[in-house]
Amino acid sequence: MHITSLRPLDHNMECRKKIQQHSASIDWRQNNLQNIQTWTPIRALCMHTQSIKMAYKPSSKAVPFPDIFWKYGALLFQDRLGDFITAINNLGLGMHALHTHSANTLLPFCTVHVYHNIKFRAANDAQELEIVDAIHVWLEQKDKHGQIIPAQFDTVLVQSCGEGECFSFTLRLGSRVTHSPGYWVAQVHVVFEIPTKIVLEVFRSVDPPPKHLAYIEWFTPIPVTPNPKHSMYRVSRKIENGKRSASVIRVESIIRSVYLILHFGPVKPHKWHSFTVLKLCNTFYINLFSDIQNYLEFA
Repeated sequence: MHITSLRPLDHNMECRKKIQQHSASIDWRQNNLQNIQTWTPIRALCMHTQSIKMAYKPSSKAVPFPDIFWKYGALLFQDRLGDFITAINNLGLGMHALHTHSANTLLPFCTVHVYHNIKFRAANDAQELEIVDAIHVWLEQKDKHGQIIPAQFDTVLVQSCGEGECFSFTLRLGSRVTHSPGYWVAQVHVVFEIPTKIVLEVFRSVDPPPKHLAYIEWFTPIPVTPNPKHSMYRVSRKIENGKRSASVIRVESIIRSVYLILHFGPVKPHKWHSFTVLKLCNTFYINLFSDIQNYLEFA
């Protein structure tokens, strides 16, 4: 049996050919990555194909404000709720006057009803039964083995509030235009409603009054262009006076869930895991590969 083999010269030529092909491939990839920076992302074609479905009854009734603070991590809950109520009741006032009114707003209640999820159904679903997306707000709990399951506060994509009604929104985010005008990333900490018996007293000039509200913490504006290496958009926690920037908004302003990928250096801190990373990490990338909606919006 005769076996042929490459002579040393032929082997060297073969290696050189493969190196040249690999080099050409790298050049092609780098040229394409540079072109990514000039792309203009488009708005999602199916952004409004989901409608919100809230539970008929709240998950917890009459939750006191201290529990909202400690258990749900809504550290500025009363202040931001005061901002929202002031803006709703004084649509014609300027920013300075709204500041003054908000500082003097007294809440005539000390509990709210809380919901632990927001569900979305397909808008084209004739029977309105198919749930296509969900946002969860779960408190820390224990499983059947006594192991602690940490709290979960999902991240979402939020649409700008209506004109005049959400001055805390415009105050804390500013007017910088993002790649998708009017949309922001936020983390939901509490979904709630004001008790029915006093909601008309609180929103005295609004018919019908807002029903489902959410306390959220903001991320920085979505940049105009993505990272050239992987085409994902970078966002960070938005800080205001040393604290995370927060607002109370209508639940209807929430478009859908959005998934974030953590950004870290060469070494991942050992305290970071799936339950703590949203709390400990400050900078993230929007995961455009999580589902078709995110891909159409950000890719």
